[in-house]
Amino acid sequence: MDEKNAQVNEGVEPVAGEMTPDEARRAERLSRRRMAYSFPQFLALLNVGLILTAAALVLFKTPNHLAFGGTTGFAILFNAALPALPVSVYMWIMNAALVLLGLVFLERRAVLWSAFASFALSGYTSLFEWLMPVTTSLTGDLWLDVCFAVLLPAVGVVMAAIGLFGPRVGLYCVLALIGKTFVVDGFIESIRQRKVCQAICDHPRDVEEFIVKKLGRTATVTFGWGAYSGKRQTILSSVLSRREAMKLRLFVRA
Repeated sequence: MDEKNAQVNEGVEPVAGEMTPDEARRAERLSRRRMAYSFPQFLALLNVGLILTAAALVLFKTPNHLAFGGTTGFAILFNAALPALPVSVYMWIMNAALVLLGLVFLERRAVLWSAFASFALSGYTSLFEWLMPVTTSLTGDLWLDVCFAVLLPAVGVVMAAIGLFGPRVGLYCVLALIGKTFVVDGFIESIRQRKVCQAICDHPRDVEEFIVKKLGRTATVTFGWGAYSGKRQTILSSVLSRREAMKLRLFVRA
């Protein structure tokens, strides 16, 4: 074995799962290249996102008991069950527990920014609860409150993504947010969709009684006549859900 090979074999081999010094330097260079903002700019974007999320929570989600969104959703549920403590206190407790679990099971460097964001969000929420103690809807319109409860955190998350990963990834997040909005809107609209049903029948009293008493709906009664037969007909029109429309269809056929 020559001297060169001996020097290579005597070197310390990297442990499985750990990066070599060269890999670490390369990863650091790539990270700096992806980071399009300086550290102060990144920190500012991250905090603006957290402030928007906290504002949406205090002003729109909590007064309407909109319990969705991870720890904030659970905090709202706990506050509704035990209102002695504000939402922010439950957030502090849950975030502290999650950070401790993260420190146990995850690499500490990976938990650092998550811990900062969690505690900063809890702090901003406490601040907003102290500055603007809102207990009822600001607008009186649940749909408007839902829109801003979703929109403000979404904008905050996109800003944080731009700060963390650069404009390219941030813009992809914007496209994903728009796509998600269309999908969610389509899903909600499909749930709320109703059918306008018309029953042209010779026994309108039976159909009318079924709609009113069995389905719990109302109907509009009009009269017309067939263009071919010239026969006078009674037409019952009602707005029903898909399931109710199926029940009415089966009843009329029977």
